[in-house]
Amino acid sequence: MTLPYYPRYTKNFLDATSGWPLELKGAYSILLDLIYYHGDKLPDDARFIAGNLGCSVRKWNQIRTYLIARGKVILRLSEDNLEIISNKRAEKEAIKLRKYEDKQRENGAKAHENKDLTDATATPTDDPTGPAKPNPPQDNARETKEIRKKEEEGAREISGLKEEPPDPFLIRVIEAVGLAGRDLPRFWIGQPATDHVRAWITAHGLTEDEVVVEVAKSRTKNADPPDGPKALDRWMAQAGAAKQSAGTIKATKATDPPAKAPVSPEDRLEFYANWIKDTSQFMAPSTISNTLRDDLLISKMVTKEDLRARGIR
Repeated sequence: MTLPYYPRYTKNFLDATSGWPLELKGAYSILLDLIYYHGDKLPDDARFIAGNLGCSVRKWNQIRTYLIARGKVILRLSEDNLEIISNKRAEKEAIKLRKYEDKQRENGAKAHENKDLTDATATPTDDPTGPAKPNPPQDNARETKEIRKKEEEGAREISGLKEEPPDPFLIRVIEAVGLAGRDLPRFWIGQPATDHVRAWITAHGLTEDEVVVEVAKSRTKNADPPDGPKALDRWMAQAGAAKQSAGTIKATKATDPPAKAPVSPEDRLEFYANWIKDTSQFMAPSTISNTLRDDLLISKMVTKEDLRARGIR
C-alpha cells in the first residue's frame, strides 16, 4: 500500500540542496516523489526514471552519480533480488508505514472478534442496549514526539553530510576574494563552487596559483566580494587569453630577435572567434562583451548561429 502523500521536510531539503543548480534540485525532488510513490521499491531503471524526469538517459546517469556520491540516494537489493534506488529517510518512512499497516490489520481482526460486544463507554447510557457514546479522542502526544525525533535525526544526518572538508583550492580562492572569516554566500559553498573554480584551470589554461593571483587582482577594481564564482568568469577568460598571447609573443621573440609590435586587434578577434567555434573548450557566455560580440559579427569571423550555440545573445 502506498499513501497519496508523504512527509516533506522542507527546511531539511532546502538546506541539503543549498547551492545546487535548478536542474539538479528539480531532478532530486521528483526522484523523491518516485521513491515514495513506489513504496521505497523504485527499480533502478535508467530509462524509466529518465522518462519521468523528462531528460535523457545520459543526463540521468550523470545526476544519479552525483546524488550517490553525495549520499542523497543509495542502492540496495529488494526481497526479490532486484536492484532498487532509495533514500535513507524513505527507508525509515517505509518501515513506519509497514508498522501502520500491520496495526490496521490487527485492529481489523479485533473488530471482527468483538463485533457482538457492546462498545465500552465511560458514561452510562439511558438505554443499556442502545448505542454507546463515543470515547474521547486519544492523546496524540506520542505520535508528535516520534515526528519530532525523526526531524532531529534527519537534521543530524544532513548536517553530517555537509561537514565534508572543503577543497583547499576553493579555500584559497575564497581568501583571495576577501570572504575569509565571513558568512559565505550559498554560491561559494559545496561541490558546485569547487567545480566552477576548477573549471577556470581547464578552460583557460591557468594554474591554481595564477587563478588565486587573478582573483586578488579582480578586487582592485571592485572591493566588494562577488556573490559567487560566476561573477569572475569574464575576468578569468581575459587572464587566460592574456597568458596565451604572452606565450605566443615570447615564442616569436625566441626565434626572431627583432622586437615585435603588441598583438593587433585583428589577432584578438581571431583568437576569440577560434575559441567560440571550438566547442570542445568551455566558454562562459559572459566572456564575450557586447562590444566584442559586435566586432566579431562585423568582421564576419563568426555568425549569429555560432554565438547562439555558445549562449551569447
